[in-house]
Amino acid sequence: MVGLASPWFTVEVVERPLVQELNLRISYPSYTRIPDQRLASNVGDVVALGGSRVDLTVSVAGARAERAVLAFESGINTEMELDGLSARASFTVRSNDRYKVRLYSAGDIQNLDPISYSIETLSDLVANGHVIIACRFGRPL
Repeated sequence: MVGLASPWFTVEVVERPLVQELNLRISYPSYTRIPDQRLASNVGDVVALGGSRVDLTVSVAGARAERAVLAFESGINTEMELDGLSARASFTVRSNDRYKVRLYSAGDIQNLDPISYSIETLSDLVANGHVIIACRFGRPL
């Protein structure tokens, strides 16, 4: 194949933003008296009582992120607060759902294949009890 040549092409390599680390803290409703729980790094699946608050922090690497969104499968999108190389957001657990962290750099270039995390809502039991009042001749003691 001597003497064959192809035309020159220009290839542009685009750096994408990426999630370097994910950290979650779950705060349960105050009436439960369950202490806040910090999940291990990069564990994003949530199992919590309805009404629990989830604080999410993401360390960003790669291309500089100009925008970060917490995108829920239910259709809700929450803008995350960007602060240099980290992004933060909070949400309240209300129903079973899934979410992804979407990062956007200049030119709306998005992180590739963001991980989908699950949210499982635990039901709380209704308090059920009886009050017994001791009476004598129809009057409380």
